[in-house]
Amino acid sequence: MNIFFEVSTKSPWYAYIANYLGTGKMPFHLFPREKERIVHNSTSYSWINEELYKTGANLIIRRCVWEDEILEILKDCHDCRNSHCRSTDYAIY
Repeated sequence: MNIFFEVSTKSPWYAYIANYLGTGKMPFHLFPREKERIVHNSTSYSWINEELYKTGANLIIRRCVWEDEILEILKDCHDCRNSHCRSTDYAIY
């Protein structure tokens, strides 16, 4: 049997956090402990212009990226030949 495509309905790890920050509502199907965990974990995240950001312990704000963006970002960082890419003003964590 050949499989031509596969559909995945798995939500990204940050879906509940983003939904909570964007709407202020929790999914009804979660247990109370899971809801508490989402509220606790969301304190270091911000939802700005429909993008998720995390504020680290060092107070640096980082944008959360989609999984399909990771390779493109890494490629751009490694392939950059311009002088602005080697500036000390930019940091990748």
